[in-house]
Amino acid sequence: MTTPFGPRRAIYLDIAEEMEAKGILPLSEEEARMFETFDLIYRSLCTILFNYVPTSGHPGGSISSGRFVASILYNSMDYDVSNPDREDADILSYAAGHKALGLYALWALRNEVLRIGAPELLPSEERYQLRLEDLLGFRRNPVTKTPLFLK
Repeated sequence: MTTPFGPRRAIYLDIAEEMEAKGILPLSEEEARMFETFDLIYRSLCTILFNYVPTSGHPGGSISSGRFVASILYNSMDYDVSNPDREDADILSYAAGHKALGLYALWALRNEVLRIGAPELLPSEERYQLRLEDLLGFRRNPVTKTPLFLK
């Protein structure tokens, strides 16, 4: 495939060609269906957070970035779920907080998937987990009620 653009510093990659060159097979229909279901759950959770958590921001960025952030979180990053304080763990950091709603939702979904499928991988101390019920406190930090913050 060619693009009608002039000279650019970037290069165009056809992901299908890249996957084929590395011997990565396309997803089966069942795998694709599972990822679609996961994304639907994720988008629904973002919607719930947006609708029921005051001042949670707008969900557009979280929803639109969900698929690639999930891929980074679940496929690319090197970290130990059972030991989140490891010094050698990869860190995912956002430059702005606009997509925090989605990142927290993905972390809570990751915890829920592990709770159901591989609970032995979860940290033994609950305080190191981000559970679905913890999202009830999203953006409800008591510090934001202080007089200085309200000015």
